[in-house]
Amino acid sequence: MPWAAPVIAATGVVMRDTLNGLRMRGRRLSSNGEDALRRILGRGLAGLGVCAAALTLATASTAAAGGSAVPVFERRNIDLPLVSGGQVASAENQATATATAAAASAPSPTAAVNSISYLTRRYQITPAEAERRLKLQVESVALAAQLAQQHPDDYAGMWLDQAGGGVLKVSMVRPELVPTRPGVVAVTAKWSLRQLESEARRLSAAEPGAEVYVDQPSNQVTVRRGNPGFELKCDPLHCGEAPIRGGIRIDVPRVNGTVGGCSVGYRVRSAVSGKEFLLTAGHCVLGSTHAHQDFTWHEYLGPRTPVTIEDPDIRLTENGPDPGHDYAIMPYQAGASGFWLGGGTVNRRSPLLPHMVNHHDLRITGYTPMAQVQVGWVVCASGSGYTPEPGESYVDSGAGRGYIPGTHCGEVKGKAAMIDVEICARKGDSGGPLFTEADGKALGILSGGDSRLGPCVANDPERNRYTSISTILARVNARTNGEYQFELVPQPTANPLTPRRRG
Repeated sequence: MPWAAPVIAATGVVMRDTLNGLRMRGRRLSSNGEDALRRILGRGLAGLGVCAAALTLATASTAAAGGSAVPVFERRNIDLPLVSGGQVASAENQATATATAAAASAPSPTAAVNSISYLTRRYQITPAEAERRLKLQVESVALAAQLAQQHPDDYAGMWLDQAGGGVLKVSMVRPELVPTRPGVVAVTAKWSLRQLESEARRLSAAEPGAEVYVDQPSNQVTVRRGNPGFELKCDPLHCGEAPIRGGIRIDVPRVNGTVGGCSVGYRVRSAVSGKEFLLTAGHCVLGSTHAHQDFTWHEYLGPRTPVTIEDPDIRLTENGPDPGHDYAIMPYQAGASGFWLGGGTVNRRSPLLPHMVNHHDLRITGYTPMAQVQVGWVVCASGSGYTPEPGESYVDSGAGRGYIPGTHCGEVKGKAAMIDVEICARKGDSGGPLFTEADGKALGILSGGDSRLGPCVANDPERNRYTSISTILARVNARTNGEYQFELVPQPTANPLTPRRRG
């Protein structure tokens, strides 16, 4: 049976200004002419990147680890909930083996158009240099595994230094052990990754109310304390067609009569029964306004296509106080799976039309465990946040007028219980996928982050947080005692979406 999994619905830059400008000047383009112009502009303008900003370290302290003083830093007044690092660490051990077994052929960095666009704009480099950096990013996963296995007492982690020339910095207690490769730079470390992770586990056990993690670039253990609340990205939008794709809108009616909405993350299935489900954020269907069994719909205001239903097994949905515990694994509504998985068609009426947009789909071949994600990676996220124009009939997700739903790219800036990314996202993008375009690997789904409205802004140090796929799968499989054995469904290449005018 051929794969029928979703693809990322990747929407690029709206060609509104150029096309509308021509029309305002009384110049009309044929349908073919608009298509040609869209292709030209798409190559030059696709993807709006978000620039870099570093987290600020606060007070420093030290803690003993095996008789030595491993540096420990505290971060205060931040907007993430607190977590015990021990749960995440144990989840990664289980997920790593699954990801290794799921390895598959991946697209070449040349096909990563959004990531290339981000790098060329953000760092003023050529497309060829951007491709080199993305290739180095893909190769870094295998190098990290090799060094950790061969030199566990020396290997201290690695990260991509995009601002420093796109080099892969490899940290080792004995830097002479770093293999000589183009673009790889050895960095001397005082502590091995094994030592740092041991200290992080000790601190997690000692301070269950704190978020403890290893910061590889600084060769330190970091402790976060602060406000346990953060704004969840939840409210309504988007449009798509079968087969179902990550990043499209699912609208969720609430008990108070309003309609909220989130984005599809990924398709998962039970290895035991073969039954398929959709993954999104747990806060989309749990909370005071969801005191019933939720149904989700695509384009709730019409044609209202049924998508999923909240599973009666409460172990498949969680919106706990700890980050990483924000997921909903939902089966399809009666009859919906035949449509979404069988390749049915719908009359696609994008809320952006008649404005022209650049669409393309991405093949997802597996996932990268959180333990292997590195600071400096270029990543992309897709979502369906949207605020309709005046007179337009569509559920408002609260994104703010002018925000363009679809795919945006940025950089990994840190890892704690979740993946911290400097990237543009808005309300309605919740549950949407985070992925590496260069190799077609899933990373996580959007849980929350900074509060912004309206268009993405260049050089805005906006941070959003994603729950990793490996954490979710390990967590839910442990909660269900292996009764389902959920796994990510590989996703095929689909035909590009063709924008049409509203009829």
